[in-house]
Amino acid sequence: MLSEKKTAWAIVLLYITLIFMLLGDVVPIVNFATKKLGNSFNQIMSISPYIFFSGFFVYVTAIKKERRLSQYTYYVLILIAFFLVIKWFVRYPVEYIHLIEYSIFGALFFWTMSIYGLPLLASYTITVFVTLLVGGADEIVQAFIPTRFFDLRDLLLNFVSGILGAAVCAGFVQDANRGDDEEAQELENR
Repeated sequence: MLSEKKTAWAIVLLYITLIFMLLGDVVPIVNFATKKLGNSFNQIMSISPYIFFSGFFVYVTAIKKERRLSQYTYYVLILIAFFLVIKWFVRYPVEYIHLIEYSIFGALFFWTMSIYGLPLLASYTITVFVTLLVGGADEIVQAFIPTRFFDLRDLLLNFVSGILGAAVCAGFVQDANRGDDEEAQELENR
């Protein structure tokens, strides 16, 4: 059976591979969906982040049963940052793909780094750097695909989305570490 570290790296590498494998197929897929669904496709793309964020909020409040004000504040600030990114960087509904794609990447990579027991700041810094590298490589490869092009704004959207995805994951890791610390403290007190 694979260790947790190997599993995490396998997931991250598979996800990166998927990002690069689909680069040439995104435009045809979007064109097909737009042709079949018409304006409904743009509407679906426009509301998808809000559905994602609503699901996240339900998870944090109802399923996870988070009750600390500081944790709510942390996640609300991240949600506000996501909405600002949408407002400032997303010009076309199809660009939500970058937001979702790199938020997931940032969260996956941060989770992988956190398995090593690094301090949160170190895990976060490494994740930010790698997100910039992968997002940059993504945009550079697009420059050589006939249906795609290099866009500095997309690179920035990839980067900021990865940072925010890592921030979401950091909240869960910090919360899990806090729970582990409380359990260890309780065992020491016995």
